[in-house]
Parts: sequence; structure tokens; C-alpha cells
Amino acid sequence: MSEKENKFILGDNSDGYRRSSEETQPVVLPEYMVRRQRPAPARKPAQRPSAKGRPAPQARKKTAATKSVKKPVKRKTNGRPEENQSLSRNEKIKLHNEQRRRQKRRKQIINYAAVCLAVLALAVVLSLTVFFQVNEFVIKGKSPYTEEQIINACGIRMGENIIRCDAKSVGDKLSQALPYIGSAAVERSASGKVTITVKTVEPCWSVINGEQAVLIDAGGKVLEIASAEKALEATIVQGIVVSEAVPGQAVVLQEDVPFSYLDTIGKAIASADIDKLTSLNLSDTDYMQALYDGRINIIIGGSDNLTMKLALASEVIKRENSIDPAQYGTIDLTIDDMAYFRPQEEDAPYAPEEETSAEDTDNGASDTAAVA
Repeated sequence: MSEKENKFILGDNSDGYRRSSEETQPVVLPEYMVRRQRPAPARKPAQRPSAKGRPAPQARKKTAATKSVKKPVKRKTNGRPEENQSLSRNEKIKLHNEQRRRQKRRKQIINYAAVCLAVLALAVVLSLTVFFQVNEFVIKGKSPYTEEQIINACGIRMGENIIRCDAKSVGDKLSQALPYIGSAAVERSASGKVTITVKTVEPCWSVINGEQAVLIDAGGKVLEIASAEKALEATIVQGIVVSEAVPGQAVVLQEDVPFSYLDTIGKAIASADIDKLTSLNLSDTDYMQALYDGRINIIIGGSDNLTMKLALASEVIKRENSIDPAQYGTIDLTIDDMAYFRPQEEDAPYAPEEETSAEDTDNGASDTAAVA
């Protein structure tokens, strides 16, 4: 028997081969080839549920403790969780539903706003084109013009939109086209009715230029260029020259006597309540004269203390009219704070006489009276 055969001894191993000590040593693998396994966690003993299907008291305590230890999910201002936090399935569903509700609400708001804007735009377009059309004119107030003339000159046309019509400029248009209209008020109604209330002005001054007379109102607007006979309808102003006169526009006078000077005199006359002034002579502004009712001459003098002078003249006129409504004479206002009246005898030409004080006129014995 050879040496190799001597190594096989029956009964020592299952294969019948007897191994040497070197062969029976265990094989040791390198450390990187060894697969390390973690020990399996120990199983907890199962707990039987109670009769009602609830966990045992000990399990309930554990669950409550676990819930108390669990940190709440941090959320941002927009309702979404932070990236480093995890959400449960229910929380994700709630968050998704909330986002969908917000989106739906936002779409509804946008749709409602669009519908409202469309309806509003349609209403505006219809109100400016189809509805609220002018279908009736009503003219109120007395004037020398017919209703047709006023309607044609007001600038508002039949069938025009009552909202878009320029009601503010009606007064200016009527004042220029129809000079005797001083102002006009316009009222509009949704039914399409336009009511125009006019106020007329009267001629205050008249200036004779040759065979024509320029009639001017108190504000300086030219009312009419008529015949010289019509100048008697207003106070005839002498000593001024009109350089430009267009009906409906302001009169233009020469630089010698501007209209502002005439306007100051007119206001003083109106304040003194002298309403029947026939003429006013401004040839010499330092020695102005006026004629009242064609029978009483008023010597005004200069323009200083004009309001007080005319107030004294008004008192003298009222007194003399109460005595004799047809009295002729002269009122002298050239002395400060005094008004002297000299009556004119019937059928005798006027001749200036010496002035006497009021003390010499007891019981009407003298022909001269003074008012202080």
C-alpha cells in the first residue's frame, strides 16, 4: 500500500479520506470578504386585545407617549410643508384638497370679475349710443327770442345722447348767439327731456355813432346795433367813441375813457337807485353831468366821492318828485357833502342863479334847496 492510500482510512470521514492536520485547519477569509450581518431585533411579545378590540392599557400608554413625543410638521406661510419634514398620507390629502379649493375659488373670482366688467362695459356703450336720447325741449323764462331760435342756438340736437351733450357751454353759446340772453341753466332727465331756463339782460348804455346806436348791457356786452331812435331805451353816453362793436361780444372803446370807468359810474348809479337816467356826459371827466328823466340836470363834477354824491342826488329827486312829479331844475353836487337844487320856472329857459342855503328856504319861499 502506497503512502497516498495509507491516508484513506475507512470510518474516519464520510468520504473515507483521512486528512492531515494541515488540511483540517479552517480556512480564514479576508476581512473585506466577510459579510457582516446585524443581529435580528428581539421580538416583543404579542399582546392580546381586550374584549372590545382596544389595546391593553399598557399599549395605550405607549401610543400616547409616542404621540406626545412626535414633533408636529412645520409649515410655511403658503401652507406647504418644509422640505426636511415628512407628511402623512392624510395630511397630504388635506393639503392637496386645500390647494384645489384655493385654485377653484381664484378661478371663480376671476370669472365673476370678467362677467361684471363685460356687463358694465355693455351698459356704458348702450347708454352712450342707444339709450338716453334727447327727445324733448322745454324753454322757460321770458326773452325776445322764439323757442326755435333758442333750441337752434343752444348746441344740443334732437336725438343726441343726453349724457354726452355739453350742457355747461349752453349758457355761453346762447349769450353769444342771442345777446339779450344773459345766462341759461340746463336740466336733463333720464326720459330725454332737456329744460333750458333763460335770463335776459336789458340795455344799460347806448352810444350814438352817426345814424346808428350801439346798445350795451351793464357788463359791457354789445346787445344790438340799431337805429339812433332806439338809443332812448338806455342811458345815452356822450363823450366816448366805440372802436369795435360785435353783438354778443364785449365792446371796445377808445383809450380816452375805458369801459371800467363807465362801469364804476354805473354801479354808483345803481347803488343810489336812480333808475331813469336819460343821458350821461363824459366829455370832461372832471365836470361830469347827467340828465334825470329828461327834466332834472345833475352836475356831478369829478369822480371823487361819487357814490355819496349820487346818494344825495337821489334824496333830492325823491323829495322833488313827492312835491311835483313834473318839476324841472338842476342839482349841483360840486360842493363837498352838499346837494343844491335849483328849480326851473315854467316857460323860462334855464339860467344859473346864486345858491342860497337851506335856512333861507322856509316854507318854500326860496327857489333853491340844499341837502346835506
